[in-house]
Amino acid sequence: PDLFDAIPDVFDAPFVRWLSRGSGQSRMNVVPQGTVSRCKVVGLYFSASWCPPCRQFTPLLIEGRSKIHQKHGEDSFEVVLVPRDRSKAAWVEHLSQLPWLSLPFGHEMVWKLKEHFAVAQLPRLVVIDDAGRVLNENAR
Repeated sequence: PDLFDAIPDVFDAPFVRWLSRGSGQSRMNVVPQGTVSRCKVVGLYFSASWCPPCRQFTPLLIEGRSKIHQKHGEDSFEVVLVPRDRSKAAWVEHLSQLPWLSLPFGHEMVWKLKEHFAVAQLPRLVVIDDAGRVLNENAR
């Protein structure tokens, strides 16, 4: 797919991250604009908490992301969850277990990306560079 229209919107979309604050206190935090656009490579991760193959793949992606950060730095690669959960509560629970960013549940960009990449199965990891070029449409 030609990402000329989709990617600028993705980089401008609001992102959130789950923050743990010790003492059992956690909350969602809006990430400053530009956080994703400064990364060299971004993985758009279409996933849901109810999806068994996602539950198998997610720990591998967490480990791979960690190794990339250790070797190349934190700005080398970021994952953005494109949530496919069925409820906001399920998405919040899912996000609370993940170390990366997420598009907000129900945000119009979730649907635009799903349509753009014709996502029919989960999980799906679409890897793009900082110019919006697709490096891999279904990375593993």
